[in-house]
Amino acid sequence: MLVWLLSLTRAQTAQAGPADRESLSLNGVWEFYPEGKDKKHEIRVPSFWDAPQDYGYPAEWSHLQHGVYRKEIRLPASMNGKEIFLDIRRVSVIAKVWVNGQPVGAEDTGGYLMMQLPYLIDITPCLQAQQPLRLEIAVWAGRSASFDEDNREALIKDHDFPDDAMSDGRLLFPWCVDRWDGRRGLNGDVSLVAYPKVHVADVWLSPELHKNCEPQDDEITLRLTLANRDSRPRKIQVRNQASLQGSATTKIFEPQTVVLPPGASIDLTLPNVPWTNAVYWWPHDPRLYVLETTLWENGQTVDTCRTRFGFRQFYAKGNHYELNGVRINLRGDAYEFSWHEDYLHGPSTAPVFSTKELMPEFQKRLVREYQQLNHNVLRVHKTSNIDELYDTCDEIGMLVIDEAPFWQTWRRTDERAKSNFEAWVRRWIAARRNHPSIIAWGAANECWFGPIGMYSVQAARSMDPTRPVFQDDPWGQGQRHEDPTEPYPGDEECHHYTGGYPFTPLNAEALYDIYQPNPAKPTGEGEAMYADGWPLMNADGTPSAKKSQPGEFGNPDMISQATWLRGVGRIVRAMRYAGLADARPYADWMYAFDPVEADVKPEWNDLSAPGIKPSVLHRPLLNVFGGPYPVVRYNGGRDYYRNSFAPVAVFDKEAVRQARIGAVPLIFKPMDALQRTLVVYNDDLAGSNDILTGWSVWAFDPAAHSNRMLTEGKLKLTVPCGEKRETQVRFHLPRKLEPGRWLELRLTASKSGCVRFCETNRLGAILVAPPPELALAPEIVDLGTIGAADAQQWHTVRLTNPGGGQSELWKLTGPDDGVRFNLTAGNLRSEQEIYFQVKRDRLGPGDYRREFQVTSQSGHSAILTVKFTLPP
Repeated sequence: MLVWLLSLTRAQTAQAGPADRESLSLNGVWEFYPEGKDKKHEIRVPSFWDAPQDYGYPAEWSHLQHGVYRKEIRLPASMNGKEIFLDIRRVSVIAKVWVNGQPVGAEDTGGYLMMQLPYLIDITPCLQAQQPLRLEIAVWAGRSASFDEDNREALIKDHDFPDDAMSDGRLLFPWCVDRWDGRRGLNGDVSLVAYPKVHVADVWLSPELHKNCEPQDDEITLRLTLANRDSRPRKIQVRNQASLQGSATTKIFEPQTVVLPPGASIDLTLPNVPWTNAVYWWPHDPRLYVLETTLWENGQTVDTCRTRFGFRQFYAKGNHYELNGVRINLRGDAYEFSWHEDYLHGPSTAPVFSTKELMPEFQKRLVREYQQLNHNVLRVHKTSNIDELYDTCDEIGMLVIDEAPFWQTWRRTDERAKSNFEAWVRRWIAARRNHPSIIAWGAANECWFGPIGMYSVQAARSMDPTRPVFQDDPWGQGQRHEDPTEPYPGDEECHHYTGGYPFTPLNAEALYDIYQPNPAKPTGEGEAMYADGWPLMNADGTPSAKKSQPGEFGNPDMISQATWLRGVGRIVRAMRYAGLADARPYADWMYAFDPVEADVKPEWNDLSAPGIKPSVLHRPLLNVFGGPYPVVRYNGGRDYYRNSFAPVAVFDKEAVRQARIGAVPLIFKPMDALQRTLVVYNDDLAGSNDILTGWSVWAFDPAAHSNRMLTEGKLKLTVPCGEKRETQVRFHLPRKLEPGRWLELRLTASKSGCVRFCETNRLGAILVAPPPELALAPEIVDLGTIGAADAQQWHTVRLTNPGGGQSELWKLTGPDDGVRFNLTAGNLRSEQEIYFQVKRDRLGPGDYRREFQVTSQSGHSAILTVKFTLPP
């Protein structure tokens, strides 16, 4: 948050003094009137009315276009005589607010609150002495029934927006991704906050490091907005002191004295203040300061606020980026929570984030899991965010590209909406620009035609000239821009699906020819691989040109989730080799996890606490609520994907180039001479630039699960930060080799005496491919007690072939009562996911153990044991 409130609980409110700030949460149960009609319901605030499965709302609410919220409260006595503000953190798509029957809202947008923005509305003039406070918030959200937006008539009919918000069938406000994704209703925290009559209204700290690592020339500019809501002028002394968290280090600014006219606000700037010993904010060392701004009058404190910030500078230099004078490469993914539960990419059992994950504690854990995948930047796609996300990123050193939710705007609006889009950008940036984790503004996404994207870039630059600004995919596939000669708008040339939509590069042979960076400015790939249905495979184990339907379940020809993830990792390695300054696939990181195979039902003891509070989480990616379910489950492709983003890494160039899905294994013979090109990366901002690379060659016996080292070597390379170096290693295979083994190359990279990277890749087979084999993971599944109220969950078992062969026919046999499988026969191509569920209606109470045998055409077999208890 921009300003930290000093009093945050209702218990503190009663003892608050005249100079104290106070906060009273209005989260909880509100009256709700669907479509603005007379029938009253109860609804949780915050929540999403179009996600009824998460809250137990009526199913028909998923199609609501309009809703009215009402609540009546009494102000605590401690707030008397103060300025009272209504704080609404997020709403969609547009809203209007009435307090005691009087309209209040944003003056620059006709009183309308716009989607996904925070609003702090002064409601003091609407208050009535000794009377309760009556709030009414009307939300209009349109409908996301179809995507047929080229049909103007369909668009005109498919809404319930007020007439003054429309023009010729087009909404005059941002209604971009939310038309497709949803996220409707009053879905952010709501509270009343009380400020003293004279208070600090805004704070922005802007460090200037002069694009180097030399603190002696560092400066900072402090911009304050001071408000006087009193009826008389006030002479105020302004004191500012910054303290480094976890340290006694402080920075004291020169006090300032100002006269505030009655009923007015003034801007106070302290420009270019020298700061020659500041501690920098780094991803590996995210040090944070807190600025305490105090207003004094006649020797007494009038107001105090605290603002957290970091001392850092991020900018484009030539065709790359630098942070605090050091080259840095951005490696991450899209961070998105806008889909509905039934909007699926891969099979219906694959993980897909939806609005139910936007809980503060969930987000705090999830962004740490994201960081453990070696991502150093996240693209907050479509502003699918909550305030706690940015605070956590500040604390753990996660870089953020914050993105406006503007998507394909020419389909929905035109230049008549310019002022509202610009107002959206101004409010968005003003609310978040003190976060050191935010290093760039994504002003638009896939706005290929029309001027809105450029207006957004210009508005962002006017609000914050200290950060890079760009559009994600301004031209689109095949340079679909209306004027292909126009330069890329923004500070980065950011592409989408360079190799083809949605996943054409997945198994490409010419991998290193796909990406070509612009030599003049940073080049990014904002979306590279989209799981729009899993790719399918032919009977012989080779990839086909077809794909499954999104959400399809039980297709035996689909590649596995782990195979998809490894394919995405391979594309990331190609982007890194090309030297892209910004490499991001599209929302693929979630496939590094397996969902918790249960309906997790949180218990909410305090509905007034921050954040949404769904009643049930269907197959969530994490479980932060305890109980019998695991906190997190990782997928088998996680390690390769994670290594693809490793800041210190060494990749086998030939192994990455080779198509991995369905590839016929290479055959090696004794005394073969091999030459491999190793590509060593140093994207680590700390420590030495010397990388010690180790390599070793192994013969692996899949039948005995044992390996034997054949040869090894080490070499030391100096790799400047943000760059790569290539080197070749040569070796001969021994005279005596046992056939039917896999030949593997293990690579390690160490920096400053610490091993930072280790990976083993298969080069091929020795003399002949090993025979086929079957393996199950897990082999024993213990479901515990399955209660009568528990949902019928599908559980995952992975069938793999650690041996050779491109394809292997298999079948599953076992008792036909109690357990149902989605597949009982198939063609195994390396790896296949099988799902099962317990059929409780065919079983009575008791403890159950069921064994199933999977047998291949070559006679190999594996046993699956399923255990569970059905209570009386």
